[in-house]
Amino acid sequence: MEMDRLPEEILHRILSFLSFREAVHFGVLGSKYHAIWRSFPALEADFDPKLHRNLDLFLRLIYNNLYKRTTNSLERLAIRTNFHSMFNPLGPDLIFFAASFNLRELELTNTDVEVRDNHKDGRHYSIMVPGSIFHLKTLTILKLDCFRFDTPHIVLDSVSLLKELKLSRSLGIQSFALKENTKLQSLEVEYCEDLRLLDLDALNLENFDFLGPFSMYKCEVVISPDTRALKTLRLKHANVSKSLLQEPTPGSQIVEQLYLKMSKTTELNWIQLDWANLKRLEFMGMLQLEKIDLISENLEYCILDMAWSPSCQLNFGEPTGKFLRSLSLLYSEKITGPWVEQHLDRFRLLEDFRVEGCCKLKSLKFRHDRLKNMKFLYCNYLDRLDIDTPLLESLEMGYTDRVPSHTVIRSKPLNVKISLFFRTSKPVPHEDLNRFLLTFNNCKELTLDFKSNFEQLFPTKLREDVTWLTPLYDVKNLKIDVRFEDDPKQSIEAFSNLLKCLFWLVPLPKCITFVTSTKEQSIKFGYCEFDEGTHPCCVYYPEQCWRHRLVSVELSNFDNDHPKSIAKKKELLGFLKLNASRLKTIRDDCDELPESSSSEIPESSSSEIPES
Repeated sequence: MEMDRLPEEILHRILSFLSFREAVHFGVLGSKYHAIWRSFPALEADFDPKLHRNLDLFLRLIYNNLYKRTTNSLERLAIRTNFHSMFNPLGPDLIFFAASFNLRELELTNTDVEVRDNHKDGRHYSIMVPGSIFHLKTLTILKLDCFRFDTPHIVLDSVSLLKELKLSRSLGIQSFALKENTKLQSLEVEYCEDLRLLDLDALNLENFDFLGPFSMYKCEVVISPDTRALKTLRLKHANVSKSLLQEPTPGSQIVEQLYLKMSKTTELNWIQLDWANLKRLEFMGMLQLEKIDLISENLEYCILDMAWSPSCQLNFGEPTGKFLRSLSLLYSEKITGPWVEQHLDRFRLLEDFRVEGCCKLKSLKFRHDRLKNMKFLYCNYLDRLDIDTPLLESLEMGYTDRVPSHTVIRSKPLNVKISLFFRTSKPVPHEDLNRFLLTFNNCKELTLDFKSNFEQLFPTKLREDVTWLTPLYDVKNLKIDVRFEDDPKQSIEAFSNLLKCLFWLVPLPKCITFVTSTKEQSIKFGYCEFDEGTHPCCVYYPEQCWRHRLVSVELSNFDNDHPKSIAKKKELLGFLKLNASRLKTIRDDCDELPESSSSEIPESSSSEIPES
């Protein structure tokens, strides 16, 4: 057959693009098929015993397939399954196979539930991996998840050819050291309970990612100054050496990305990061910290979460911030109005600015020519905000039990998101809330995330009195983060009341979108046009005009896959037909509806609405 004339390399390439079933059917095209399986350079197997049976049979097939390749070297072997089976020849023989057949990449993931859920308890680990696996002659990539090692102290030197190593949920290793001339370039260590010391002294190491057991800080991480190729450093739940965070070294001058989260350092109350090439910094949590001195001219992205040490002083030394484009400051008591105004004046290229949970920020006034996105979340004492940002595109603000008394935003029309939470025990400042929302009357899109009931925020008796509350007449696109109760009857009733409130708040919307936890449902509205000389029909009650001008409605993503969704859709259609006197068509992007998806509605089907 023509297929038999193709070289093995081309057949390998074709098979690599096929699924298992397609590859089986492919075998009828040529007699070379069975030989191809034994010479294929990579073998990947993923077997979940929860979905399939005969785990022992699966392991036997893998075992037999491996040892039929005595004349062909396997470059990559990746197996994801439950290795703790009654028949398990793979465990004892994996190292022998990797050494005998010049394996280059080995990736083993143990999916045994008892091991993954109880990885602190060594009794659940039935497979013992020898430490010699780190020194195989041809192995360059090694990834092991949920295994136990028989060697407590591992040292990688020039004998090891490993370039990439990942250890997850593994036991037995107490210390791990990299010598200066090791070839390792990437190291990842996650949830290794027995590990107490990581000593890194490697010239070629570029990426190091450490994730220790939560709040244990058992493992001390020591990085030698001679580690001069390190570009990405991630440390979480680690006991960091003091010299790393205080003394600038030749190695620290190369690091471009630093992630330091919920770690600690013995007898260290201040950090000095004088890292010239640092571009991205994410810092979250360090106990007993009093001061951070940050000196990095090339810094572009910075997140400082001071929840564990809110009184820590933050110093951005010169020339830090020259190229800064994104800055997030969280839960710091040192962030005040003068501090923000002073530093924003230095950060001329800043585009994204976020402040969250900073209780000492009370008043803020500044101008910035490059800012595009800003967030002020739950800075409850921020009472006065006056900003001039001509390029601002989005603004997000969040408060609890109150709103600011003075808000001025000078910018082009932008997207605004407001998150508010009023506890039932506290009175709602209705007039202050209305005044605050009127600040964004001309925004491009308004998103409201109110964790309180709309009726609580805008009572019916106040909505009917135009001298108390004023609708947002110029807002055309509205998004609502919907949080209904679990009871279906209460949800439908709440949805009906929500519709009444929304049509008062935004009298003539073009689009209203309901944001749920899984999807977005939108309603687009079409209105009849009046001549310029025509007198408005609702002079004294313009918020009622939608009832007389609405002619078409288009529903999007209102599925019929759940009785609750169908009930809400019926409630919506009933509300529109009852209140919109000129409504003619309703369109829905769903194929099947409780009522016709595109129907003409006679005027007699709607109840008569008295003219205002």
